[in-house]
Amino acid sequence: MSFAESLGGDSLFERALAELDDATLLGALSAAIIALLNRVLVADHVEPADLERVRETTARVRDTLSLGLERLSGGDVREAALLLARIEVDEIFGVGWSITAAVGRRARELERQAIVDPDLDAMLTPRPLFPRGLDPDPESGERPFRTLADVRTAEAYLTDLASRFPD
Repeated sequence: MSFAESLGGDSLFERALAELDDATLLGALSAAIIALLNRVLVADHVEPADLERVRETTARVRDTLSLGLERLSGGDVREAALLLARIEVDEIFGVGWSITAAVGRRARELERQAIVDPDLDAMLTPRPLFPRGLDPDPESGERPFRTLADVRTAEAYLTDLASRFPD
């Protein structure tokens, strides 16, 4: 089983990893991803024995890396694979994180205006999440932002919400 397959799901990040066949590069990426994941687990106070939270955090890290790669590569799998070979994983993660952080800042602006909406709550968390109520097949709960399309959906929702509650 490849490292990409062990992550589960079908993200740009995983498709880019699957494009790589250099064992040395894959080993270095694996070590960098594990180090990044460990830092996020510590920052989020996730106990290693809490397997469900470890899985959730792993998925969020994967999706944040995918967001960063999508922004940097324009969504092109081959370009994303080249970027994985040239750019530090932490830098890619930082790009993805900054995208979701911007959504969180915008959501907090609406909260400061005393706008209350159930789909806003997910975006107000310390690590903003995508409200599943905005998915094409809406349901309750939240999930990590997976794509730039998710970000555009959330931004459009926040813009609409702000227009319904002008200052």
